[in-house]
Amino acid sequence: MRSALPALPFLSAAVPGSTPGRAAVALPRDRLAALDLHAASVPAAEAATMERLTAYLLAPARSDAEKLRTLYRWVTLNIGYDAGAFFSGRLRSGADLERVWHRRTAVCDGFATLLHRLGMAAGLRMDTLSGCAKGYGVNSGEPVLGNANHAWNAVWLDGGWHLLDATWDAGFLDPKTRRFVRAPNDDYFLAPPRRFAWDHFPEDPRWQLLPVPLSVAQFRDQVQVKPAYFRLGIELDSHRQAVIHAAHQADILLRVPPGVRLIAHLERDGRTLDRALTYVRPGRGRASVHAVFPAPGDYTLHVFGRLGCGAGTYDEVLRYTVRAARGSGRRFPGFTPEFFDLGLGLESRLDGVIGVRDVLRIRLSAPVDVRVAAALQRNGKRVPGHWALVQRAPDGGVEVRAAAPRAGEFELAIFAAAGRAAGKLPQVLSYRIIAERGAAGPAGLPESFAALEESGASLLEPLLGTLRAGSPQAFRVRAPRAAKVAAIQDGHWTFLRRNGDVFSGRLTLRAGQVSLGAQFAGRSGFDTLVRYTVEA
Repeated sequence: MRSALPALPFLSAAVPGSTPGRAAVALPRDRLAALDLHAASVPAAEAATMERLTAYLLAPARSDAEKLRTLYRWVTLNIGYDAGAFFSGRLRSGADLERVWHRRTAVCDGFATLLHRLGMAAGLRMDTLSGCAKGYGVNSGEPVLGNANHAWNAVWLDGGWHLLDATWDAGFLDPKTRRFVRAPNDDYFLAPPRRFAWDHFPEDPRWQLLPVPLSVAQFRDQVQVKPAYFRLGIELDSHRQAVIHAAHQADILLRVPPGVRLIAHLERDGRTLDRALTYVRPGRGRASVHAVFPAPGDYTLHVFGRLGCGAGTYDEVLRYTVRAARGSGRRFPGFTPEFFDLGLGLESRLDGVIGVRDVLRIRLSAPVDVRVAAALQRNGKRVPGHWALVQRAPDGGVEVRAAAPRAGEFELAIFAAAGRAAGKLPQVLSYRIIAERGAAGPAGLPESFAALEESGASLLEPLLGTLRAGSPQAFRVRAPRAAKVAAIQDGHWTFLRRNGDVFSGRLTLRAGQVSLGAQFAGRSGFDTLVRYTVEA
């Protein structure tokens, strides 16, 4: 958050020299919870003056660290950021504590000055620091140095200096509503000096509290990281600089703890671009972020993360500026986070836009308990007929086949969910299909039923949905869990011969329909695997 803060003098004569800040002061969780509850439950009468408030807040504190915690939490819970002053540019000095106290709003120097005053009243040794920060409205790689644009605090605890930023721990500015959103947290409460050095640059470099302070250039050029980067335990494996110079594609490697999920998107001129321009591939302890650029120029690449699967909010963890030398027509498939949450993997066709002449084949890796389905769509609606076929391969993988009824542009949507519960499956992957011509016959591909994919069976032939009447037709299906397989037409059953896991046979067809059914162990009836249309 930016303010017109003048250069503030250090209010203590003891400016740290070459001694770095000490390790973070740790408070037990139960004490933190008790102190925070106390700070959140101050009666109105006890907050009538700063003196009464300080006395009330300090009552349960057993140490200087606990005193600081109650003061800090009260400030982050009760002082709001003055979004109107920020966006209008009419910024007032935080030195006017009476105004801050009565209005309960401030910009950053008001937060820092108030916390400093309360800390002094509590007998704490504190300073108010000023400098440059990579906060709201600052993009990665932009020069942020010059006049100070932020204020925060330092406190002496347990024989060493520590840093804290009550402004950024009180909440954030919503760029859509241009309002302050209160969201108290601990991201900058006694955070390690190296954590602060990613986005805070004090006017006096000694206040970095680092053994070797960063230079102006080092601070400016390092990538812009967000608090969630540290909360999630992410580490950079490549691209530590804020600006990436790329030809037409950027590939970033990260170290990621188990259970952390990442997504990414591109912006240009403040507009979010097609999600198919980015792709995050997870791995064991690693993740790779890939982005392609539709035209030369500057882009902002945002990386978001969260812990755990299922529904949830993703927080920004990294932000880069990418300067692309040229554009690319390439697009990635449309992945959703659930694709990776389910343990799915893409073994072929990483291009999201595919030209098709006849039948498209895509292969996925998938756990045995994950159901997979597919459909051909146009303008968000399913194309009538049977234009997608999903079946398990002998090695456990999943093969998706798709065809188009005519020339034109379509979407191949792939759906998946864990377990065998009935109901509509959520979409996890999509491709843009450009068909040069339509497939032969009105049915396209065989109509498949749930038993085909659930049983691990796979159709070997025929793989077209429309067959010709009057001539013998060969049928072959691999069905490792089936006791019998039969071709069924007009009530007539022709049982296929078994050779290991493969059932095969020939049948002269009549116009109408023919289906393949299988009898599985423990079941008396037959389950339909696929159905064909037979034309005269």
